[in-house]
Amino acid sequence: SLECETVGFLRRGQAGASPDALIGQDGLLEIKTKLPHLLIEALLKGEFPPEHKAQCQGQLWVAERDWIDLAIYWPGLPIMITRAHRDEAFIAELSTAVAQFNEELDRIIAQVAAYGRLEAA
Repeated sequence: SLECETVGFLRRGQAGASPDALIGQDGLLEIKTKLPHLLIEALLKGEFPPEHKAQCQGQLWVAERDWIDLAIYWPGLPIMITRAHRDEAFIAELSTAVAQFNEELDRIIAQVAAYGRLEAA
């Protein structure tokens, strides 16, 4: 059995993530609730829900971990646990998109700050 350790917000440069727990040396845990009809649909499909891929791969990237267990539950229904491993190609795309977003954000902040200096002059 592996140790679970709750964590707060993790940072990697200008990116961040907040997984629900670190598992051992290599894993993460993310816990979600789903409405009963959505959880039943996910249980019947039996695969990692694609709507959680970006968040979970982002957490693997930021935390530098190898795998993540996604636990989805609703009271009274079976819990669904699926594991995803690092998708390096997806993480590379995500990293590029985050860098582009941060560059654009920095540009906008500088533009707004410059506008404020012009108004003060």
